[in-house]
Amino acid sequence: MTPSVSVIIPVYNAEAYVAKTADRILRQSIQKIEILLVDDGSTDDSLRICRDLVSNDSRIIVVHQENAGVSAARNTGLDNANGEYIAFIDSDDLVALDYLEYLVSNMSDDTVLSMCAHARIRDYDHQFPVTHEIFGRIPAQQCARRLLSGNFPVCVCGGLFKKDLIGDLRFPVGIRNNEDKLFLYEYLLRNENGTVAFSNEKLYGYMVREGSATRSSWNGSLDIVTVADRIREVTDSVHPEWSTLTHNVFVGARLDVMKSILRADYEEKDHRVYEALRQEVVSSGFPATGNRRLKLEYVAAMAGKPVYRALIQLYYSIYTDRKRFRLNEKMTYQNGR
Repeated sequence: MTPSVSVIIPVYNAEAYVAKTADRILRQSIQKIEILLVDDGSTDDSLRICRDLVSNDSRIIVVHQENAGVSAARNTGLDNANGEYIAFIDSDDLVALDYLEYLVSNMSDDTVLSMCAHARIRDYDHQFPVTHEIFGRIPAQQCARRLLSGNFPVCVCGGLFKKDLIGDLRFPVGIRNNEDKLFLYEYLLRNENGTVAFSNEKLYGYMVREGSATRSSWNGSLDIVTVADRIREVTDSVHPEWSTLTHNVFVGARLDVMKSILRADYEEKDHRVYEALRQEVVSSGFPATGNRRLKLEYVAAMAGKPVYRALIQLYYSIYTDRKRFRLNEKMTYQNGR
């Protein structure tokens, strides 16, 4: 049976939940699927659990590799996928039982991507209600522009891609933060003459774990700058008229890293990174955007570290993680219609 959908799941030290995630996919309302569990050098019992799952269902394929990060694991999945469509699911997340069928049903000849909304879940007993939320089609080029302005999802989970349109596109190996954003953006640019099927139906469950966030280190956030610079480079060669948007991405990425440094237990060497990023922001000029928060952050950062830290503390005292998720979700999915 040739699979219509290849589901790629990177697995790293996921022994507590990978079987639950895989079970939900095996119970999907469409049967012509394959599940690629890519074990990325787990040090726990994840690989054994994945191999045990194969004995129960031939639609599961297990690939083991040395630890190289989520991007490399997804790339390995792409190299081994046989389906017409590609879906990415994280090893601790949950999807509705009609998740894949719904995304496939919204595909058409000119559709390059089918997407649904995300729900925040805290346990595997979560029930996905059928809400019949708004569904529509958006030009892929418009989606790429909205991604630059922060009005489009930047996660590949919750989307269904066409394998032949992915072609040789791969995730940036070594990037562990915002790798989704770069892959999705380049995919949209490659296929900008198509359309994106977009629904507010919450069929993908993003697992939230208490205490998962940490303020002890900010180093991984530098990937945000790397991705922003790559986006600017790619865009300049295809759509130089979008320079204002990429300038805002350039500034926003550096301000995000500066925020991470101020919220972490930073040392003198971190201060030097902060100042280097601040100088890049200063030299780039005031962001030309309707995003008032970005403008306010820019002014606060220029006023000095005490002012910027105070603004950040105020923001995080008002918006908890849950509120920030809801705020971004409302902005993204309403503007994405």
